[in-house]
Formats: sequence, C-alpha cells, structure tokens
Amino acid sequence: MIDVAKTVAAYNPAKASRSSVEGSFNRHVFSDGGELFIRRAFQEKLLGREWQLVRRIREADERKHTAVSHYLVGDMELIVRTLPPNYYHKHRRVGYKLEKVARILGKKVRIESPLMELSSSSGHRLIVTRKLDADNLNEAIRGSYLGSHANQVHLYESAGRIIAKLHAYGISHGHPHTGNWYITKHGSLALADSKYLQGFEPPTLLEVRDLINEIKKTPTVTPKNKESFIEMDLRHLVCHDAAFLKPKGINSILNAYFAAYAKEYSCKK
Repeated sequence: MIDVAKTVAAYNPAKASRSSVEGSFNRHVFSDGGELFIRRAFQEKLLGREWQLVRRIREADERKHTAVSHYLVGDMELIVRTLPPNYYHKHRRVGYKLEKVARILGKKVRIESPLMELSSSSGHRLIVTRKLDADNLNEAIRGSYLGSHANQVHLYESAGRIIAKLHAYGISHGHPHTGNWYITKHGSLALADSKYLQGFEPPTLLEVRDLINEIKKTPTVTPKNKESFIEMDLRHLVCHDAAFLKPKGINSILNAYFAAYAKEYSCKK
C-alpha cells in the first residue's frame, strides 16, 4: 500500500526539474519521471501540510484495483484514489476534462472538484478531489431512505438525463453506477469518481436507439462492444442494479436517457 502522505511530501515543486502553467493547474515534472498537476489556487493549501488519514474507504485488491481513502488536510476533506503502476495510465489529466464537464452541466449537477494528480516514479497515480458534502445514492437506496420504488427510479431517470447530456457533447463518464452518485441536502444529484472520463464522437439518434433496444433485451453488465463508451455507461447505470430496478424501471430510465439525448443532440445540430 502506497503511503500517500510521504509520496506527496516527496514531490515538492521546489525540487521539480521544470514547471509550467496549464489552464488552472500548475504542472511540475521531476527528474525521476514523476509528474504533479495541482490546481494553482490550492498548491499552498495542500503541499507542506500534514495529510491526516481519516479512514480507508476501500482497499485495492484483484477485483477493485483502485484504493480509496478519506484524508484531512487543514480544514479540507479530501478523497484520494490510488491507482497501481501503469493501471489505466492513458487516463491522465482528469482535472481538465472535469472542468469541461462542469461547464456543460452548469450548476444543476455537482461534480467532484479535482485538486491534484500525481504520477510517481514507481508508476502509482494519485487523484485527489474535494469530498462531496452529500449522501451516497447506493447507500440511500439500500437503506430505503428514498421512499417508494417509483421515487427511487425517478432519481435514476434524472441520472440518465445527466449522462445523456454528457454523451451528446461527446463525453463518457466510465462508471456512472449508483455507488458514484450522491444526493445533496437540496435533493439534487452529484457525480463522483470521474477518473475514466473519455471523449468520443457522439453517435446518431438511430444508433443510440438501436443500442438502447439491445440493452433492454439483454440487461447485463458486460457490453457486447467494449469500444462503445455509451454502452459502457448505460450498462453501468442500469445493469448493476437490474434486480432492484426490474425491467419496467430499466426501460423507463433508458427512455428518459434517449429523450434527453435526442433533445441535446438536436440542439447541437
């Protein structure tokens, strides 16, 4: 298990071989091959401070490659995701993509705020975000905190519309299952764990309709086309909880998704 506090302390910008500014981030490159991307407004708040571990949310294992921990730095609560060496190495610079996502969704949906990404010489990668002040949707559903099944499906439909808007702009989340959705105290949705964000060319309405019909016929997590970012997202959204949602609920979510996609897709034309 990588020591997050020691790793962050080892990559002091003062020791960088070169530094540059990229958007709202500072980029620091080190002689050992490590790289640090950190939001300029938070560099002094995060570096040179004590990183206090609050709890380990999830350990890395063979099935779940990403370790997730809750840290406290000063008065900031942070979520640190640790990826093992060379795992999904191509998915770098999530911060830039998240900024684009936030602009697309506006203020209606909260997105986790990326603060720092660090790639160490050992190949480990840390993604640091602000902890969302919200309740996990998965835990709320399992605990029956959301009322009737219809109300719970309604929340899923809202999540489907949010993902549809991203897809219409050519952005895939990667893992939009219930464990990555949160409910704020105002009742709105928030989306977390966006380390697999990808860009793609949005498909036509006919292609999306055919895909949705296929998912309705075979609601399984495993996609038939692993290159289809839309299929990956939709199957994560509805198939992880297929038994809970039941066919009627799955159909209503996918229909809500398609209506939202068609609206956004037409507006872009």
